[in-house]
Amino acid sequence: MNVPHQLKTFLDDVLLKAVSEIGEGVIVLDVPRIIYANEAFCKITGFSEDDLLSTPSFFHLVPDEDRESIREKITAHLKNRETTGQYETAVRGKSGRLIQLEMTASILQDQPPGRIVCVVRDVTRQKNMEERLQTVVTAAPIALFAVDRNGLFTLLEGSALEGLRLDAGRNLGWSAFDICRENPPMIQSLRRALVGEKFSVLLEEGPAVFEVHFSPLKDAKGEITEVIGVAVNITERRRMEAALRQRAEFEKLITTLSSHFINLPAPRLDLGIRNALQSIGQFIGVDRIRMFLQTNDKLKGPAFGWKDPTLLVPDEAEEDFFLADYPWFAGSIKKMDVLHASSPDDLPPEAASERKLLKLRGVQSIVVVPMVSAGNLIGVLTFSTLRSKKTWTEEDIALFKITGEMFAGALVRRQSEEALRGSEEKFRVLFNNAIDSIFLFEVSEDGTPGKFVEVNDIACFKLGYSREELLRMTFLDLAAAEDLNDLPKVFKKLLQQEHATFEKATLTKGGVKIPAEINAHVFQWGGRRFVQAIARDITDRKRAEETIRRQAYYDVLTSLPNRTLFKDRLEQAMKHAHRNKQMLGVIVLDLDRFKNINETLGHILGDKLLVAVAERLLGVLNESETIARFGGDEFTLLLPQVNSIEEATRHAQKIIELLGTPFKLNNHDLHVTTSIGMAFYPDDGENSEILLKNAETAMYRAKEQGRNNYQLYASVMNVSAFKQLLMENSLRRALEKEEFVVYYQPQIDLKTQRMIGAEALVRWQHPDLGLVFPTEFIGLAEETGLIVPIGEWVIRRVCSQNKKWQDTGCEKVCVSVNLSARQFQQRNLVAVISQILQETGLDPQYLGLEITETIAMKNADYTISALNELKKMHVHLSLDDFGTGYSSLSYLKRFPLETLKIDRSFVRDITTDPNDAAIVTAVVALAHSLKLDVVAEGVETEGQLSFLKTHDCDQVQGYIFSHPLSEENFLKTLKQAPKKT
Repeated sequence: MNVPHQLKTFLDDVLLKAVSEIGEGVIVLDVPRIIYANEAFCKITGFSEDDLLSTPSFFHLVPDEDRESIREKITAHLKNRETTGQYETAVRGKSGRLIQLEMTASILQDQPPGRIVCVVRDVTRQKNMEERLQTVVTAAPIALFAVDRNGLFTLLEGSALEGLRLDAGRNLGWSAFDICRENPPMIQSLRRALVGEKFSVLLEEGPAVFEVHFSPLKDAKGEITEVIGVAVNITERRRMEAALRQRAEFEKLITTLSSHFINLPAPRLDLGIRNALQSIGQFIGVDRIRMFLQTNDKLKGPAFGWKDPTLLVPDEAEEDFFLADYPWFAGSIKKMDVLHASSPDDLPPEAASERKLLKLRGVQSIVVVPMVSAGNLIGVLTFSTLRSKKTWTEEDIALFKITGEMFAGALVRRQSEEALRGSEEKFRVLFNNAIDSIFLFEVSEDGTPGKFVEVNDIACFKLGYSREELLRMTFLDLAAAEDLNDLPKVFKKLLQQEHATFEKATLTKGGVKIPAEINAHVFQWGGRRFVQAIARDITDRKRAEETIRRQAYYDVLTSLPNRTLFKDRLEQAMKHAHRNKQMLGVIVLDLDRFKNINETLGHILGDKLLVAVAERLLGVLNESETIARFGGDEFTLLLPQVNSIEEATRHAQKIIELLGTPFKLNNHDLHVTTSIGMAFYPDDGENSEILLKNAETAMYRAKEQGRNNYQLYASVMNVSAFKQLLMENSLRRALEKEEFVVYYQPQIDLKTQRMIGAEALVRWQHPDLGLVFPTEFIGLAEETGLIVPIGEWVIRRVCSQNKKWQDTGCEKVCVSVNLSARQFQQRNLVAVISQILQETGLDPQYLGLEITETIAMKNADYTISALNELKKMHVHLSLDDFGTGYSSLSYLKRFPLETLKIDRSFVRDITTDPNDAAIVTAVVALAHSLKLDVVAEGVETEGQLSFLKTHDCDQVQGYIFSHPLSEENFLKTLKQAPKKT
C-alpha cells in the first residue's frame, strides 16, 4: 500500500489497519491530489489504488457540472480551518457510471496545510430510491397535504395540487385558512379534522371534484399535532358516470318513444312525432329541433319542429332548401353521416354558404342527422343551440343516429299509411317502403305455395333479388333445406286457421340465412285463396337470445362454459361411456394463492389473469374435450375419450408446465401454480355429482401435498377428510385442556453478540401424537377460526412467563408473538392486548407483535390505525417475512414499525445466489433509511452470518445460535445471559 511517509508517521499501524479494513471508503487529499485511498473506496469507484494516486486531481473524478461547486466547498473548508465538513457530490467510476457520494471531511492536524481525510459513503441506491419515491408521489393523480395544529401547511405534494389551487412553492408554511378562504367547505373540513375527527368528504373546486380524506395525528398525550389530507381528483370519473347515465336514459327514452310509435294509431302519428321531438329536445338540452323531408333536389320543411319555450324567437315559416345552393352539405349528406359543429367557424373552408346561413340564423352549434330507411334518405333532423355553444361527444353522435333511425321508421309508416288511404299508387308506396318484407302468393289445397304475385322493395333489397327474379320463384325457393318438407304442412294448417305466426329462415341470393318471424294471413280474391306473408328480420332478436343463452351457459369473464353447461356435457358423456363401456376423466384445477393477487394487485388484474389462464387452457384441448370455469379461480376439464390414467396424468402435467410460464400483465410478471385433482368414470363415481366431488377432493389433496402437483382420487382421501374432522375436534379440546406449549428462539444482536430478544413459537403437545408442529394445525386453526383464541392464549402465556422471569432477576428481553390474519383483523385486538398486559403486569416494551406483509396490505388503512394504537402502548412492532408479499413503499413508510424481518427464503442462498444477496442488501439499506432495525431469520451457516455482519444486519435468529427452546431451557439461557451494562 503506497502511503506517504508523513502520513504513515501520522497513522500508526493499528490505525492504518483499521482504515484499510473499514467498510466505508476513506481517502486522504493533499488538495487537490489523492495521496491515499483504502480498499473500500477503490471498490466503490472501480479504480485501483495506483489509478487513484496517479490521478492529477480528485476533481477530475467529479462531473463537469459539479466540479467548481465541490472545489469551492473544500477550499472554503481549508481556508476557514473548520474541523469537519459535510459534502454531497457525484464522481464518475471507472466504468463511467455516476456514483452519488456523501463525504465527511476532517482537516489533519500536524500535517501540511491542504491535507484532509474524507470518509466516503456510496448513497447512489438511496438517492435513486428517493427519486423514485418522489416520482411516484408527484405522478400519482392525488394531492398530499398536512397542516399543523395552528393551521399552517407543513406538506404539499402531488400532481393534483393545482386543481385545489395550491402551490407547494408559494403556500408551504402559510395558513391554510388564509389560502383557502374562498373555499368554505375546505376550511370547515380542516376545522373538523383539527378537533380530532377522521372522515372523508367530497369537495368541489371550480369544475373539479375531489374526494378528500382527513386523518388527524395525535401525540402521546392525545393532543392533535397535525392533520394529514389525501385528495383524489375524481372529476373525470364523475363525468364518465354522468355520461353513461345520460346515454342509458336517452336510450331508454328512444326505446320508449319507438315502441310508442309502433302502437300509435295512424291519425295520431303526427302528434306522436311532435311529442317525441319535445321529449328529446328537453332531454339533450338544445334550443330547437327541425325536421326536413327530401323531395327530389331539395329539403322541404320544417315538416315538424320544436323549440324551447324560453327561446324568444318567432317560429320559422316553411321554406325549401335547394341542395345545389349548398354543395358541401349536399355532398356530405349523401354519405348519410351525422354532421355536427360546435360553432359555424368549425365548418371546413369549402362550407362557406353553409357557414353564412348558420350565422345569419344565429346558430351557435348544430347537429344534422340523416333519416334513412332501407338505404334511402327520407330527410334530415337538425338540432341547434342559439344561446350558447355546445360540444358534441362521440356518445352524443351515436345517440343521434339512433334518433334518426327511429324517426325514419315513423315517417315511413306515416307516408305508407297516407298512401294507403289515397290510391293504388299510395298503396304501392306503402308496400315498397314497409320496413318488413311482404310476399303475396296463391296456395293450393295441399299447402304447396305458388309463385309470388307481388313482393315489396324491402324483400328485394334484403334477399338480393330483383323484383322480376322473385316473381318467378315460390316461397319454397327461399326456404332452407331443413324446412322444405315442413313448409307445406305449415301452409295447409294456415288454410284451416286463416292466420298463423311462425319462425323460419329465408335464404338470400348469396345463400345467407336470415331468421324471420312470419305473420301470414289468408284472403279471398277472385274466388281464389291467397296468402299475404309479412316477414320481419329477427336477426337482432336472435342475437339477443343467443346472448341470453350464453349468459346462462357460459362464464361472462372468460367465455368458457360455466358449471351448468359443463355438468350437462358431463352427463351426456357419461351416458355415452356407459353405452360403449368406456372410461372418461374429470380434472379439477385451482390456482394456488390466487386470493393474494386479488387482495394485493386488485380484482381488475386478477380478472385479466383468469382470462389469460383460460386462453392457455384452451390451447391444450382437442375437439372432444371441454374446459369450464366453475367460479373464482377453479376450472374443470372433461376428457370424454381418455384411454388410460397415464394419458390423463400426462394431460395434467402438461397443464402444470403450461401455467408455470409467467404471465405478463400490466408490467407485472405473475407466477402461477395450480393444484389438480382427477377422478375417472366409472371407478370413482357413477354420477356427475359424485365424480366432480371426488375430483375436487383429489385437488384439495394436491394442495395439502404442497401445491403445484396433481393427485388421483382414491377412496382413502375420504378417510383423510374424516381424519381432518377428528383433528379439528381434537384442536377444540386442546384449547380447553391447555395442551399447547410455547417454545422460544433467541434473537442475537450482531454487534454485541448478546441475546436481546426471542420469537415465541406455539407447539401442540397432543396426548397421542406427541409434539405437533404449527405447519400441521395452524392452517386448520385459521380455517375454523380457532386461531383467534389460540393466538390470545399464546400472547397471555408469553406475557405471564416473561413477567415471572423478570421478577426472578433474569435479563429483561422482548419476546415477539406472530399475529395471524384473522387475529389481526379482530376489531378488539388492541383492547385484548391492553387487558393482557394489565393483568400480567408486563411492561409493554417487552412484548413484540409480528405481522406479515400480506396481513398488513389486506386493509392498509385499518393496519395503520391498529398499529398506531399499539405503538402508543409502546408494544414493539415488526413486519415479518419481508419481501415475500406485495407491500407498497408508500404504506411501509406510514406503518409505525420498529423492525423488518427478512424471510428465511432469501437468507438461505445469500452466499451462492447473487439475486438473494442483492435483495438482502437492498432490504437492509431500505430498512436503515427508514430508521428500522433488521432481523434475518433462518441463519444456519457461518457464511450466512458473515455476509449479514458485513452488510450491517442488526439481529439474527436461527439454528447457528439456537433451536427453539422449551420454557425450561429458555429460562436457563436467560439466567446465563450477561447483564446489560
